[in-house]
Amino acid sequence: MTTAAADLAFLAPGFVHQLGNVFFAMQGQVLQADAAAAGPALQAIAGQLDRGAAALRLLRHVLGDGGPEPAPAGRAVADLADLLRVSVREAGHRYEASVDAPAGRMVDLSTFVPATVAALRVVVLALPTGVPALVRVAWSDVDGRLRLSVAPQAGNLPFAFDAVGAAAAWQQRAAAHDWPWRLLGEGTGLCLASTV
Repeated sequence: MTTAAADLAFLAPGFVHQLGNVFFAMQGQVLQADAAAAGPALQAIAGQLDRGAAALRLLRHVLGDGGPEPAPAGRAVADLADLLRVSVREAGHRYEASVDAPAGRMVDLSTFVPATVAALRVVVLALPTGVPALVRVAWSDVDGRLRLSVAPQAGNLPFAFDAVGAAAAWQQRAAAHDWPWRLLGEGTGLCLASTV
């Protein structure tokens, strides 16, 4: 870990706490405002505040700063998509997320969020350098699994994907944090499944 990354890790809990207070205060003001008088502008502000608060909640869980928090898995995957899309794009790839039931099966965000972020990270790290890929993440409420698949972007040649190596790298973190999830190789990608 670089010095800057270590400093950021040290600062992050206080930063998240402060931003949480800011969002909470702003949401309180929006709730007390006269919605009829403010109209669409106030609704837009309220929507963005909700979006920011969701992102902050996810960051808190990635940092290990949040306790158990049950929430719909599909909603968490959709909220994570907003954040993960940028990181995947910065690595030279495209990102797509799909959810079959945003308000369905519940998961504990304190383990699901860091396990999902770590899974996507090992997938991106396992992609060949300089080969643009399409990374797809799909949540299924039917079997309670998150599928992470990779394919070459249109116009690019196929490439080898080391699903076994990616799953092994993820498993080290899962064991260290006692996540109740397992990452399995599946076709051209991986599948995150609950162990409970």
